[in-house]
Amino acid sequence: MGSLKKLVFLIVWACFIGYQVPAQSNIDSLRTLLTVTQNDTVYVDILNQLSKACRWNQITDAIDYAVKAEKISQTINYQQGLALAFHNLGVLYADKGNNELALEYYGKSLRIQRIMNNPKAMAHLYDNMGLIYRRQQDFEKALEYHNQSLKLKKDLNDTIGIAYSYENIGLIFSEQGKFDKALIHYYNSLRLKESLNDKYGMANSFGNIGVIYLKIESYDQSQVNLERALMLFQEIGNKTGIAECQLYLSDIYQNQKNYPKAIDALEQCLAINNEKGNIKGLADAYLKLGNVNILRGRSYLSHDFYLKSLDYYQRIEDLKGVAEARLALAQYYIHQGDFETAKMQLKTTLSLLKTIYAPDLELKTTKLLVSIFQREGNYFKTTELLNQALIITDSLNKLNLEKEVTQIQLQYEFDKKILQKEFEDIRTKLETEQRIKRVSLVRNITLLAFLLLSVLACIIYLKSKKMNRQNKVLEHQQQLIGQQLVELKTQKEQLQIANHTKDKFIAIIGHDLRNPFNAINSFVSLVMEHPNGYNEELVKKYLLLIKDAGANAQSLLENLLEWAKAQSGELIARKERVVLNSILRGNVILIKEMAEQKGIRLIEELEDDPMVIIDKNMINAVIRNLLSNALKFTPAGGTIWVRTQIKGHEVKIVIQDTGVGISPGQLGILFDPGSVKKGIGGIASSGLGLILCKDFLEKHQQELRLESTLDVGTTFWFYLPITEVHEHH
Repeated sequence: MGSLKKLVFLIVWACFIGYQVPAQSNIDSLRTLLTVTQNDTVYVDILNQLSKACRWNQITDAIDYAVKAEKISQTINYQQGLALAFHNLGVLYADKGNNELALEYYGKSLRIQRIMNNPKAMAHLYDNMGLIYRRQQDFEKALEYHNQSLKLKKDLNDTIGIAYSYENIGLIFSEQGKFDKALIHYYNSLRLKESLNDKYGMANSFGNIGVIYLKIESYDQSQVNLERALMLFQEIGNKTGIAECQLYLSDIYQNQKNYPKAIDALEQCLAINNEKGNIKGLADAYLKLGNVNILRGRSYLSHDFYLKSLDYYQRIEDLKGVAEARLALAQYYIHQGDFETAKMQLKTTLSLLKTIYAPDLELKTTKLLVSIFQREGNYFKTTELLNQALIITDSLNKLNLEKEVTQIQLQYEFDKKILQKEFEDIRTKLETEQRIKRVSLVRNITLLAFLLLSVLACIIYLKSKKMNRQNKVLEHQQQLIGQQLVELKTQKEQLQIANHTKDKFIAIIGHDLRNPFNAINSFVSLVMEHPNGYNEELVKKYLLLIKDAGANAQSLLENLLEWAKAQSGELIARKERVVLNSILRGNVILIKEMAEQKGIRLIEELEDDPMVIIDKNMINAVIRNLLSNALKFTPAGGTIWVRTQIKGHEVKIVIQDTGVGISPGQLGILFDPGSVKKGIGGIASSGLGLILCKDFLEKHQQELRLESTLDVGTTFWFYLPITEVHEHH
């Protein structure tokens, strides 16, 4: 990758894929320059370049170069070189998993860049600090720093930087489990990159989108997006990107139980990373190869792969990677029945995890050790580790409280029952031992007295410890109850607002329904009062008016039912592959006769048939409502256009009319269900059809947009992602 701008983004996907490991010849050239340079500032610049060049496969040298650059910069008061040295040290310690030290160096660099008024470098540092907080699962702080970075980039009009900020924010939402929001940010990032024809950036976005679908187990969608990313990386010749795509695709093949294909993908990944000298990539691929071979029943191969993975992680001092590899080895030894070796690996892993922040791995390791000590009958060690597991579980629960309250309670109760069972087992065992000892009382009364005193002391200690733990549990439960009361109060206030909005909305719906039925009653009454008093032409006119009023009432009722389903959560987007133009033409045919009766021209401008993955019924309802509104508010002699425009991997659908338009005051409340909209003649309307269109498009992670000028006309449009395009003949 080579440039500082891309280096500092440090997002999971972009950082790994985009980085091109410098050739050894380049490092040697820089070292040669270092020996002949006389100028101090140039010397510092070369040291900083060497620090970046050695980042991936010579991390110890990289840190040494950065520290040397820091010391010389301070001596000669070279602030720019000092800021870059601090920045490099932050990146290197972040790679090693030392988050606190990384934040300290980023903060030092940021203070210098603020004094030098360098907003571009400040934006990069905010992104890096946001990544650290995301790793620590402090999502609120992570969002705060990425939003500060985004603001600076918007001030600088840095389009590519804005795109990558959207991607960083998407990663946070992804880890929070807010996958809809993550996808919206990824798609926003993708559109900006497509506008710049940034194929490398587009590949990153498709990769991130693919990873989201992989997390929600939508494997078909994940595969489509990862293969798009792979195709772009192949087109631009980015081998590191190709390797990362193959790494994720192997997870999909593994889920499909296509183990040969998964292994083939990982072997391609290994070949590229070996060529590039990407030690981190080699470690990741060997770890996954070990897992795949366990699943395919060839565990004898997994052992060597796990050892290679461990060796590579140790070379680059990736502590979390080392812990994952040792944990995998321990699971392998347990599977082989070698519990002693497994225990040794788990103890080493647990000691290592004390130095980094990885509570999920620490919990897995602790639970495996518990199972081994249970097997050995070491109840004291089992109890000690179970207490540690409870502490770790409590820590994880606090981090995920907002999204997994129910899960936390279930996990807590489960762990509590395990502890109770363990204590019951210990109590039963002690009672058994006491009975045995009482039988031998006559033979050795002194030994019996000693044992009884020991047992009594143990019981007192256990009870005291149990009471302390129960007190902590009660305090935690009281805190949870307090938080739940606050949440209930907030929900009560929200429900009161929602009920008020509902009452207003029902009143407007009643008015909308009353108008067409009043019209029907009026026209029918006129005809019935004077059955022979009207000529055939007038009767035909009244019948057409009655038909229009009935159609309006039916359309309103259908929209009301669909909206009610959407609000109750019963309506779920069930997506399928559909040819978009068939839906558009079907709806045009439905209104064509009514348009001709009103003297309105209906024009189709559809590009080649795009294939989209959508809920057919929802999108059909969106197009039907937009066309119905255009027909309703376009006077005789007007025109309605239905257009599609293919833009990259999306299709833009446009409904345009030359109708009465919408005033600026009505535009602001157009999608508010609790507000009154004014139709033709000032008649109150709920605008339910447009609200329904907005809800349905949001279920496709899209939004409805419009432009309108009073007395000129209105244009509605929205986007849909496409999978392929069929040429129209």
